[in-house]
Amino acid sequence: MRKVAIVITLSYLLFQFHAKAQGIIDSLETVLKTAKEDTNKVNTLNFLGRELINTGDYDKAKEYATVALSLSQKINLPDGSYEFKKGEAKSYRIIGIIYYFQGNYPAALKNHLEALKLYEKTEDKKGIAASYSNIGLVYQNQGQYEDALKNDLAALKIQTAIKDSPSIAITYNNMGIINKEHGNYEEALKNHFAALKIREEIGDKQGVAMSYVNIGNAYLEISNYPDALKNYFASLKISEEIGYKQGIASNDINIGRIYVLQLNYNEAIKYLMIALKIGKEIGDKQGIAESYLSLAIIYNKQSHNDESLKNNLEARKIFEEIGDMSNVADAYNHAGETYVNMGKYDDALLNLNKGLKIATSINEKRIMREIYSLMAEVYKKLNDYKKAFEYHSLYSEIKDTILNESNSKQIAEMKTKYETEKKDKEIQLLNKDKEIQATELKRQTLIRNFTFWCLGIAGTFSYFLFRSFNRRRKTSFEKQVSEVEMKALRSQMNPHFIFNALQSVNDFILKKDTMNASNFLIKFSKLMRTVLENSVHKEVPLENDLATLELYMQLESSRLDQPFEYEIIVDPKIDSAETLIPPLILQPFVENSIWHGLKHKKEKGKIKIEIKEENNSIVCSIEDNGVGREQAAMLKEPVPEKRESLGMKLTKERLKILEQVKNFRSRIDVTDLKDAMNNPLGLRVELSLPLATLS
Repeated sequence: MRKVAIVITLSYLLFQFHAKAQGIIDSLETVLKTAKEDTNKVNTLNFLGRELINTGDYDKAKEYATVALSLSQKINLPDGSYEFKKGEAKSYRIIGIIYYFQGNYPAALKNHLEALKLYEKTEDKKGIAASYSNIGLVYQNQGQYEDALKNDLAALKIQTAIKDSPSIAITYNNMGIINKEHGNYEEALKNHFAALKIREEIGDKQGVAMSYVNIGNAYLEISNYPDALKNYFASLKISEEIGYKQGIASNDINIGRIYVLQLNYNEAIKYLMIALKIGKEIGDKQGIAESYLSLAIIYNKQSHNDESLKNNLEARKIFEEIGDMSNVADAYNHAGETYVNMGKYDDALLNLNKGLKIATSINEKRIMREIYSLMAEVYKKLNDYKKAFEYHSLYSEIKDTILNESNSKQIAEMKTKYETEKKDKEIQLLNKDKEIQATELKRQTLIRNFTFWCLGIAGTFSYFLFRSFNRRRKTSFEKQVSEVEMKALRSQMNPHFIFNALQSVNDFILKKDTMNASNFLIKFSKLMRTVLENSVHKEVPLENDLATLELYMQLESSRLDQPFEYEIIVDPKIDSAETLIPPLILQPFVENSIWHGLKHKKEKGKIKIEIKEENNSIVCSIEDNGVGREQAAMLKEPVPEKRESLGMKLTKERLKILEQVKNFRSRIDVTDLKDAMNNPLGLRVELSLPLATLS
């Protein structure tokens, strides 16, 4: 078996869980019915396609993404162009992902290359890195490891530069798989533990499940079955909790294969049948083929030869269809093994030669080694000792470890029968020399194993000690985050504001102005609900937060004797539906502008909020035309001053925490606006936040 586990790496696509995704899909499909033919509709279609991938509905996902692609290519944008390249690139990316999950690697590669071209044109670094990662993943699943590693390194370079932790974890994951396939298990485990650490820190459960799978794969390659099984079950548990079908099927296959190696065939078949059923439900061709091939191997072990060949053929057809040539070669290899067990040596050699031709063309050394061994066995049974010796020599050359005593004796016997049957004395001397070498080899192996055992104990102790320290530090940090978030919530929901708002409603009622009372109460309740909903999230979409802020300004404006105007400007380069910011991070500054700057103005006040993207960060500015800080200070309002101090302090604490989590240096700049005569014109506050997106 070439792949000891199906690794479904989502890269840039670690989406919401299935139950949550279905609710989002229903809401978006409702919005789509009345959507105009513009960029918002493209974004909605792409978002729907992305969410549907998570539910396994690939056909419907492809339908939405294809419509989005077509619309992107003909939209008349404000700047006069007729292509929405950002939406077009995302559509190609989603279609490429769908083809990848369906096992259509040529189509997946074609779409990812188109996405890469568009991301390069728009200078979207995150999109470029994601495309490189996707392309590497397609090559990886076809056994083209050099091309895969080349693209992974290109992705990692960009991801490190923009400090994209989730994507860095995925690239480490992919590189770990490649190192495992090359036999560099130490480096593979290093890569996968690095990915696991990042995913645990950012709370990515689906990614944690993937890391456990790949750690299990590495342990399986070095025949550490207990640790491999432990990691696969850990991954299966998480996959079941979050409803991740692809992960459930993958782990069922992995667990089934471990049970095969432990000769527990009934348990193996049980898990593989579950995986096969899920694979058919979600249209995962790779998973279906892997399940068939694993079942074929089990039936071969049980001498159910016809059933083994039947499942082998089903697997090989799908592998050929999706272009997975490494597994095609492996299928021929196992078919050859079944024919050997049946005594049909001509059929065995036919299949083994086909498998060897493919394995040699793609330099799949492990399969070549197994086929050489089987062909040597076939020719030995056919009494063709010359060819038996030739293939066993090829087997020994490609084998990475030194042959043991029994293998050496087998080679010596075949070589003697081929050259002459009269050299008994030479054979005895050769065997004696081999025995001496084998004894020395055993002694060296014992020393090496003891050394590795000691190092393993020390390494394991160090790892768990370090992990315990990190967990304590993480717990302390999370406690600090919770305290600051609770203080921020209390600040945003201060009793003073709630009391005044309800008093306003009461005033409307006393004046029998039921229309305004009803409108105000509806907006107030909506604001309270939104604040409470957003308070449980560390980050929310920019458009949601701005909508909440706008609702807050509408309420405050209606309470002032002189209502103020406001303007919100978002840079066209920013996708406000996918860009994330901490909830209500701007609200304290807007509140200060209203009650310190605009409240005392005789003429109409105005607040201008501008959001733009600069150097991989989001820069937010809040500007008012109020009385300025100096005049506000002269008014001596102790309670508002206290509120301003508290709001600024909490915001700075939140930004400090954000700096630690995102490894980002934030800033807050406060500027007094004055005219040529040094008269106050207002105040501008500018703060920078790390650029974060849903995708």
